[in-house]
Amino acid sequence: TTERIKAFLSHNWSVPRWKKLVALIFHFNMDVASCGSALFTFLLAIWTAAGSLPFVDDGAYGRSGFFIRLLVVPIFFILLFFTRDLGRVFGFYGPLVFLDKACIIQVDARAQRAAILKLGAFLAKSDQMIVIYSNVYLKKLWTVYEVASFLALHPVDRMKVVPVTQAIVFVFGPLIFYIFNIGNLVLVATSNLYLLGYAIGLVCGCGGMYVLRTWARDRILIQSRLSEFDVHECICFLEADRPVVYGNIATLMKASRAVHRHASEDEALGAFNALVQSILPNAFDRALGQRYFQLKHYLLFGLFANGAAALDYTCSEIARDEVPRKVLGTFLLNSFLAASVWPLTMMLMEVVTSRFLHLQGWRERLFMFFAFLFGIVTPFVLVLGCASALAEEVVDSNWALAAMLLIHAVFFTLTAVVGSGRRGCCMRAPQTVVGDRGSGLSLGGPEGSSSVEAEEVD
Repeated sequence: TTERIKAFLSHNWSVPRWKKLVALIFHFNMDVASCGSALFTFLLAIWTAAGSLPFVDDGAYGRSGFFIRLLVVPIFFILLFFTRDLGRVFGFYGPLVFLDKACIIQVDARAQRAAILKLGAFLAKSDQMIVIYSNVYLKKLWTVYEVASFLALHPVDRMKVVPVTQAIVFVFGPLIFYIFNIGNLVLVATSNLYLLGYAIGLVCGCGGMYVLRTWARDRILIQSRLSEFDVHECICFLEADRPVVYGNIATLMKASRAVHRHASEDEALGAFNALVQSILPNAFDRALGQRYFQLKHYLLFGLFANGAAALDYTCSEIARDEVPRKVLGTFLLNSFLAASVWPLTMMLMEVVTSRFLHLQGWRERLFMFFAFLFGIVTPFVLVLGCASALAEEVVDSNWALAAMLLIHAVFFTLTAVVGSGRRGCCMRAPQTVVGDRGSGLSLGGPEGSSSVEAEEVD
């Protein structure tokens, strides 16, 4: 037993297990995997600069290292998927979480029903709720009840929404960059077909535009579903559970004084509809934030897209004892691309894909084509061309160096400002359920007890 639970995992049983696993890996392991892969990248950079690793012919860059591009993504994936297993070897365990299938007995119907009736205990004793969001989440009775109950007990900043599509894109996005970088490296080293790599990049960019536009429509759909919510239209995985959930909802509404303690079940359900319609739209909007990804995610994408190659090139020039100003020019150019241009390009894609959502059919495809060509590709090519020209002049020109440093500072500041533009999660539900014996909301366990069972994340 435990007095507190780190997180309550709210999910739908109908969503495939692998999607939910990816979402949980993204939420719990991403920071560790990012820091670990960054540290490993730093070590590889030192070995490359010292000339301890082999070089290959890399076209215009001459002979350069390749181990950073070769290993950084595989190391990231190893840490992402096996961090908890590696931690257990050294005695480090994950946070305690509530997962219904693990924490509620599934083989004894009587014990299962008793645990379900005491679900308020787990919600009250959870520090955070992790919503594994899919397109069916707001259609299911159980999950809407869970999130509404949690927000009646806790402030909104304790709810984290993890869309399964977002997690899948982030987890497998680095794989696309890896294929692009390694494929481009092989093409440059063995033939003159290096432009094929950029063609592949354009195709991947179109795929990213489609994903972001789909998400922009999903966000509107979330608001629509919540503002028109009706508990009677929700789907229940087991229809026999519907009376149980309705009873829990009635208890919640009476305990929060949304209805009189002698109110009928229909009155309580009506109050629950009003609660969901008034609180959840703003709560989900705040929990999701303004950006599809956070700034740290975009910077990590920049590392995978161009940062690894940048370090390979820069460290190779150090190992070849190139002129220091040339090394500086190479570093400024590639770090500019990795830390500013790539993140800003992906943020710009978010902005573009969220416009003119009313368009359908050929008009939408035409808009997306011109938006991608002139709103994304053209600015990217122009900025890349200007930065490359300045980087070549850095060796002999002080003004070029000053201009490069100024552009670097301006664009990195812009990236930080735009990327951190997320709404603060400070809203609190207007009514708070008091979780004690006198409130009418049962917190589980023996009378007066607040201990609940929890499952450990491995």
